[in-house]
Amino acid sequence: MLNVSLSASPRNRGEVPITPGLTGSLGPSHTATMPRLLCTIPLCAALLSHAIPAVAHGATSGDSPVTSGSVVLRHRTAAEIVALLARAAAPTDLAETPRGARTGSGDALLPVGVDGILISGAAGLTILAPSERLADAAECIRLLDQPVTTLPSGRMRIAISLRRGDPRQGRREIVAVPGFGAVLVRGAEVVLEGDRIWLHAALRAVVRAEFHLASANADGEL
Repeated sequence: MLNVSLSASPRNRGEVPITPGLTGSLGPSHTATMPRLLCTIPLCAALLSHAIPAVAHGATSGDSPVTSGSVVLRHRTAAEIVALLARAAAPTDLAETPRGARTGSGDALLPVGVDGILISGAAGLTILAPSERLADAAECIRLLDQPVTTLPSGRMRIAISLRRGDPRQGRREIVAVPGFGAVLVRGAEVVLEGDRIWLHAALRAVVRAEFHLASANADGEL
């Protein structure tokens, strides 16, 4: 399970555990404040099961205060996750990966209402989102933070378990991805096998299917 600590704004209603962090505003009528209630617990399956479904890409949350949450990865590096969420094409060098994926910037692919996911260490990520969207962002990270096996052929394999998306729709999205790869659906599990470039695009298709995000031509702007 991902270890996640979250900080909430003064508008937090108790749905999300909180720790010190960044609190700001997306609207001009709000100013930065410090939360008065501080506590820390790991993000559990119950939190993820109450995430609000995303229905679009690139939307911001109007004047909802932005809160921050930190995530520790188990299997992938922070650069790998951000590369998947920030760029339509697989980077030739992970060292060239941007420091984060921000909504409305380039090819960013994030659940609705999530402002950004930023690198905060080799295995750490920082989420920027209103408190009611932090669980969506954490679940998106969990979706991608799965072990990758390199086969003797050089192809790579990863298994992703969908929680809210339709695996059949996910398969249709993935089959449309150009390149050399294969997809197998077993219940809610989607198994991907292919070269690095194909796998990058296929994983972005999985994110779209899981969070009901619109498809894009050549995996560009949505």
